[in-house]
Amino acid sequence: MRAPVLALCFASLASMAVGQAPPDTSRSRRMSVSQIVANGTTTLGRGASRRAYVQRHPRKPAAARHPSMDPDTRLIILAVSVLALIHLTPSIWVLASGRSHGGAKFGWFLLALLFTWLGLAVFLISTQASRDRNSGA
Repeated sequence: MRAPVLALCFASLASMAVGQAPPDTSRSRRMSVSQIVANGTTTLGRGASRRAYVQRHPRKPAAARHPSMDPDTRLIILAVSVLALIHLTPSIWVLASGRSHGGAKFGWFLLALLFTWLGLAVFLISTQASRDRNSGA
């Protein structure tokens, strides 16, 4: 808190020694939005102006800001996600199914995980056939 006050005092003394008017410390002299846009400057903490900040920190192109998310990478991520979904759908189906229980469900899950759609087809045929035998007896 004391540092800004001391800096203001020294700035006032220095400007009076040079013969300039002391800096305006009143809050009544504020710039309107149109004046800020016309000047192209705004004060950003510690006296830096927007124009000076932009000159020191130029915007990087989008590819430089996010090098891992260029269009090719996004396409690869999408393709891998779709393939993973297609591969895992039968395994999830077997786990969610009520056609088998316990260790048998785990066996069917492994079969569906390893052989995907072929394993799911065998699961559906085998478990349906056992249901028909139970209900017919």
